[in-house]
Amino acid sequence: MTAKRVSQNPVVTVLFKRSASIYNGMKARAEKIHLKMPFSLEEFRDWLLQRFSNAGVGVCGYSGLMVLVEDFSVDHRFPVSRGGEFGLQNLTICSEKQNLRKGNMTEVEYRQFKQHVERYAPEVQAAIWRKLEVGDVQRFSHFRRQRKAKAQC
Repeated sequence: MTAKRVSQNPVVTVLFKRSASIYNGMKARAEKIHLKMPFSLEEFRDWLLQRFSNAGVGVCGYSGLMVLVEDFSVDHRFPVSRGGEFGLQNLTICSEKQNLRKGNMTEVEYRQFKQHVERYAPEVQAAIWRKLEVGDVQRFSHFRRQRKAKAQC
């Protein structure tokens, strides 16, 4: 990806910036467990460009809905935490909401889970999705704050 190409297309400009941040996060995670990234930043950018239109619209790998280049997420279809690989073949673009809902389920498990949840009344579905959308980081920080508050009493 050339600097000229980036500067001429606002979608590519956004993707160029976001891809570096996402790639560096994945690389740091891989290095933490003593693995080398199996692809370069340039390969990652090319992979992303193939998934977005010139208008900056892609398709969520889990919901099939539209995701924008400004707010997409990249997820491991088979979670690294459960033995999945860091390779491009294990990645998908998705919405942040779907990524949080999926958590560390595999893609197959998540699709089955979604089908199960869809059997419930809409208000029950909404409650389940709300709880999952909080995400692990927020959930765990909530419990840490509670433990800290109890310890100070």
